Amino acid sequence: MILKDDMTEQPGLFDSPPPHVLVRSGDPLASWLAAHTVKAGELEQRVWNVLRKFPTGATSDEVRDLFPPHTPYSSVTARYKSLVDKGLVVIVRDHYDNEVMRPGHSGKLQRVMMAVLP
Repeated sequence: MILKDDMTEQPGLFDSPPPHVLVRSGDPLASWLAAHTVKAGELEQRVWNVLRKFPTGATSDEVRDLFPPHTPYSSVTARYKSLVDKGLVVIVRDHYDNEVMRPGHSGKLQRVMMAVLP
């Protein structure tokens, strides 16, 4: 279960973007309709709160492991870019400025991300 955290109650920090920024002009009607129903801000907040549980960072698989099993893959993974753009998540880098990566469940390497305080 993912609990809300008082630090994330800042106005505007996790507001959902307008639907038109969640889709591309050539996307099918179903995507446009879904953009009007998805609670992107709430999902961003949940992903950020999970990432905060990993002080040295987490892979996407590690984040998804803490969501209920029925949570769609894209509901979690689609939030990373906007969180990085907002400065709430960083990609962990080593002292040579290379991205730190760890194997995911499939054995393929995944980037390690870390939540930062606003």
